[in-house]
Amino acid sequence: MKDLELERMVRYLKGESGDEEQKQMDVWLQNGSNRRRLEQLKTIWKASGDLYQNYSPNLKKAWQNIETGISQKQKIRSLSFRTWKWAGRAAAVLVAAVSLIWIVTHTGFDHKTLTTGLLKEFTTGSTIDSILLSDGSVIWLNQQTTVRFPETFAGKERRVFLSGEAFFKVARDVERPFIVEAQGTMTRVLGTSFNIRTDKDKASIAVLTGKVSFSEKEDAGNSALLIKGEQARFDRTHRLLTKFRIEDPNLLAWKTGILVFNNTPLPEVANILSGYYHKPIAIDTPDPELLTLSASFEKQSIEEVLEVISMTLDLRCEETAEGYILRK
Repeated sequence: MKDLELERMVRYLKGESGDEEQKQMDVWLQNGSNRRRLEQLKTIWKASGDLYQNYSPNLKKAWQNIETGISQKQKIRSLSFRTWKWAGRAAAVLVAAVSLIWIVTHTGFDHKTLTTGLLKEFTTGSTIDSILLSDGSVIWLNQQTTVRFPETFAGKERRVFLSGEAFFKVARDVERPFIVEAQGTMTRVLGTSFNIRTDKDKASIAVLTGKVSFSEKEDAGNSALLIKGEQARFDRTHRLLTKFRIEDPNLLAWKTGILVFNNTPLPEVANILSGYYHKPIAIDTPDPELLTLSASFEKQSIEEVLEVISMTLDLRCEETAEGYILRK
């Protein structure tokens, strides 16, 4: 792969191709091998959180360095045409890998991507992240979440494996259903958006658009058909699957950054905030359930939120080594 070709792909992904170059890329992408090259670069691009948008590596210099290294180690002059082709592909992978390593080491990026067998494994740390799958589906991952998926979907289905919490926006494909395996459950869709959360021996799903089939993995008959606005929970210990309407306005707060409270009792508020900010919040006041909060917050710090609550409910907020305490 020539450095000019790589530069064109980078411009294409950044949306900076001119009209003529766009036409050339459309023709170039008609070749299956070329499409696979672009998908590989796109996977790295999205796995890196779109940080390439503000990064323009010296591709020519990097390519020259890699070719020099290959020449010295592999004695390129004596290589056959077939080996030349292999070396070119290896160099392309190295360029992408070097770029990704640069991003990770210079931005404090908090995730890891591994290859396990035929599947890739993507794990978030203390950050929220998103990945783009080869079929165009997008997955947003909450903190401490792991998803395993094939680099390219093949066969009659698109199957991924989840541990933690994630929001899925699935590209529609009526011929290849999208399947999520999570904590003893199977979610089957053709194209929709939904949120799945696993916790110990439980798994829950909430449907935002479309229609979803949610079932126990070991017993497909233990299932529920869910539509927009519906939710289901599976207790793996008791093999109990229940279905109900979505009533939690903060279901996707981890993704949107928006918290909403409507006459919500203070103990419930504290519990929601503790989960959202990953900080314990204790209450030291008589009859705390009689204190209710009506307010909304958008991407505010825990200190700002607790200050508003303290002023609204006439409380004092103290910070401790473990977290926070709201006192009367």
